[in-house]
Amino acid sequence: MIIGLSGYAQVGKDTVGSILIEHAVFERVSFADKVREVALAINPDICFDYWHSNLRQLVETKGWEEAKKIEDVRRFLQRLGTEAIREHLGEDAWVNAALPDYREYCSSHAGVVVTDVRFPNEAARIKDLDGEVWRVERPGYGPVNNHPSETAMDEWPFDRHIRNDGSLEDLKWSVFRAYMEMR
Repeated sequence: MIIGLSGYAQVGKDTVGSILIEHAVFERVSFADKVREVALAINPDICFDYWHSNLRQLVETKGWEEAKKIEDVRRFLQRLGTEAIREHLGEDAWVNAALPDYREYCSSHAGVVVTDVRFPNEAARIKDLDGEVWRVERPGYGPVNNHPSETAMDEWPFDRHIRNDGSLEDLKWSVFRAYMEMR
C-alpha cells in the first residue's frame, strides 16, 4: 500500500505521514531526500541575516525545516530539483530514485507514505502502483512562491482531502478515517 501526500509548505504533510508511520506501520519516503543529498554534495554558499555560511553548516546548525524557510535555500532546492534535474534528466528522475523497486520493497513492509508529492508525474506513479494521493489542506496557507513545484498539483483529482484546521487529535482522527476508508 502506498499513499502520497500533497499540499503547500507547512500544512502538515509530514505530520500526517508521522501519524501513518506511528499508527499504521508505514515507512516514510520522500522525493526530496535525494534532492537534499545532491544539494549537500554541491554545498553552495548561503548568505542571510548578516550570516555567511555554506548549506551543510546551515543544515547542521538549524536543520532542514528551518533552512528551507530561508528564501535562497528554498529557491536553490527548487531550481536544483526542477530546472536542473527534472528538465535535463527527465521528469521521473526523482521518482525513480525514491521508488526504484517499490513492489519488492512493499513485500516486506506494510506500506509507504510519500510525504512530498509536488508534480503530476509523481502522483501518477503512485496511482500506477495502486496507491492513493491525498491533499493536506490548512486554512490560510498557500503557495510560498510561483515555482511549479508549489502549484503543479493544484488541479489534481485527489483521492482524499485531509483538512488540518484543529488540534493534533482532530488531525489524527481525520487521517484514521481516510486510512480506514481506503482499506
